[in-house]
Amino acid sequence: GAKKVATLTDGSGKPTMHINVYLANLIEMQRQSIDQIYVFDYDPSSEKNNDFHNPAKILEIKKRQSARDAARKKRDALFSDSESDDDEETKNTKHKQQEEKRDKLDKQLFRVDQEMINDTKLILNCLNIKYVEAPKGFEGEAIASYLNIKGIVDAVYSSDTDPIAFGANKLYRKNPRDKKIYEYTQDDILEQIKS
Repeated sequence: GAKKVATLTDGSGKPTMHINVYLANLIEMQRQSIDQIYVFDYDPSSEKNNDFHNPAKILEIKKRQSARDAARKKRDALFSDSESDDDEETKNTKHKQQEEKRDKLDKQLFRVDQEMINDTKLILNCLNIKYVEAPKGFEGEAIASYLNIKGIVDAVYSSDTDPIAFGANKLYRKNPRDKKIYEYTQDDILEQIKS
């Protein structure tokens, strides 16, 4: 929810906003008396290449990388324009607009890395909250969906709709526009597809 990716950083300038976000989510779920089990994707840090993903995931990773590359080019081009003959107020306005565009592009470039995931696991360990890691070749959402199918968890909370495709019976998802959390059931989705 921050306007800038680097709103919170450590001493070396690395973003630490993820810690704030995870703690806020954990506290809110605890306040609502929601028991949690976190499911992480397979940790690829021991792999020499990307063969730990299924082919569909590899294609998705390539698409995301292409989108990030395009955003990086746009961001880099923002401040490369030469100085114009505009008055000081116009220059300031243009500069502010460029900074706003850059902040939006920085958000598109942002990605959760393994160090951030390790920070999260440390927080979960300190708070004695359960988590599992998906085995090689499986996505975290597939394992979370399996836990839901087997009745081990009541629902899956995810930022995308993959859990429904993996067979989850109930999905909770935050809408990025209105920030509200919506419930989706597999029956509702299948009924919509039939219509």
